[in-house]
Parts: sequence; C-alpha cells; structure tokens
Amino acid sequence: VRIAAQAVHGLAGYSSAGHMVGVKRFERALHALSTSSVEAPCVVQHPLSAAPSLGISWSELHPAIHPTAAGVPAARATRKCWQIESVLHLAMLLADEEHAHVVDFAGGSGALGVPLAALLPASRVTIVDVNATSLEIAQRRAESAHLTNLSTWQGHISDFEDSFSLGVSLHACGAASDLAMKACIAA
Repeated sequence: VRIAAQAVHGLAGYSSAGHMVGVKRFERALHALSTSSVEAPCVVQHPLSAAPSLGISWSELHPAIHPTAAGVPAARATRKCWQIESVLHLAMLLADEEHAHVVDFAGGSGALGVPLAALLPASRVTIVDVNATSLEIAQRRAESAHLTNLSTWQGHISDFEDSFSLGVSLHACGAASDLAMKACIAA
C-alpha cells in the first residue's frame, strides 16, 4: 500500500477543489487507505511466483514485446507488466501442447498476445479485436520482434469461428468478457 501511495503521489495532480486527478479509482482508494488509520491488508506471495520456469525477464525480450511499444506510458509500465505476467503465467502452464493455438480475445494492440507469441514460439497466437488500428499496432510489434506465429483477426468475438486450444483475455469488458468465456467453453 505504501508503494502504491507513493506512486499515486508521483502521478497525481490536484483539482482546484483539492481532489486527485489523473489517477484511477483503485489508486485513490489505496491512497485513502495509506493515509487512514485502517490497518493495511496483508500481502501474500502469488502461488505461481515460486515456479522458476515461469520467470519472465522483459529485458531479455525484444523491445517491441514490452508494453511501452504499444504506447503504455513509462509511469504505468511496471504495473502493466505485472498485470500481463499474471495471465502469462497461467497461459504458459495451460498451453503445454507443442502446437497449441492460443486466442487473445479483445487483445487490441497485443499487450498479452505479443508476449505470448514470444514466449510460446511453437504455438500459434491469434489476437481477436474489433479495432483495426489496435490490431495494426499488434502486427507491427510482432513484425518488429520477428514473431511469425502471431496473427490478428478483426471482428466481433461472437463471429470468431476458428478452432483453438486456449482462450485468454486481459481487456475484455462487459459483454465482451461473456462472449470470450462462451467461445472458450464452446472450444
């Protein structure tokens, strides 16, 4: 909580009414928690963090794979890496088939799909999204990193009909998350 509060102070501005602007709600909540008399929640180690084969070293990957290559501001990059890693760890465990086809639903510019393609070179990775501009960014990142196992598919999740062995999603919201789950169950 203390680290998050320090990050909020570094990123936050204040409105004329004295409210923090430029930070997310959860960051405001962490700030409020850190400045109150409420005892901070206990932090536990993620159960997969002890698995040595799952360590992701971003510095050893091509720079186009890092979230900043998709436009994530440097101030948010560390948190974005943690978010991506939480799903990457699970996906890498589940995609143990040599030639798995992993689909990243609502994958946009490839925050999850591009690192997946890099870390699972024997698998095919498809990023599904409705936004053509985001998919172009993902494709450019993959080409820059010389990833030949990544493809993109533009359209609605409900219209995606290719077979796949693992479906993931980091940014599907609302109905998109329901559609992604439905597609995974049907696969």
